[in-house]
Amino acid sequence: SDLGNAWDFGQLSNEMVATSGAEMRFSFNIGQEPILIFSYGFAQELSKWQDNENPSSYLQLSLINPF
Repeated sequence: SDLGNAWDFGQLSNEMVATSGAEMRFSFNIGQEPILIFSYGFAQELSKWQDNENPSSYLQLSLINPF
């Protein structure tokens, strides 16, 4: 589960967004140090789960700075 909120200086923030889902991660290592992390997952807002809607899926590739 994730909770998130964003705001701008001097403005009222909107309602907080709560999501839920699952994610799988694989790391590519050099020795014992991870360099790339590949993730696949699906998630959506909690209210959409209650309405039996299909979640959105995503792919993510993260580069880890080894220096």
